[in-house]
Amino acid sequence: SASNPVRGWGRPARRPEDPLVGRLRGIVTAGAGVLRDADGLRASMAGLRPHLDHEVGLVGYLVAASALRRQESRGAHTRTDDPATAPVAEHTLISWTDLLAVPEPVRSAS
Repeated sequence: SASNPVRGWGRPARRPEDPLVGRLRGIVTAGAGVLRDADGLRASMAGLRPHLDHEVGLVGYLVAASALRRQESRGAHTRTDDPATAPVAEHTLISWTDLLAVPEPVRSAS
């Protein structure tokens, strides 16, 4: 606009979001959000596992798998099934090899 000649300058045009990205983000938020527990984290992993070939699915899966390994609350993220915080934070690393070693989540019979 004439009143602000630099508005948007240097920023790429915004593309419409892929609908899959929204679904994957919803899966992560539901099970691995700020309030989380082991069942929700496993449910997120189950929902994300078919999408490991998508960057959002892969990162979400790694977040959920890492959070499942940490059985305490840390920072803004609370494990509702283990709300205590350890006196010393343990550094957690997860690799592609670790990811492949995680067993397929068990699906309940409906």
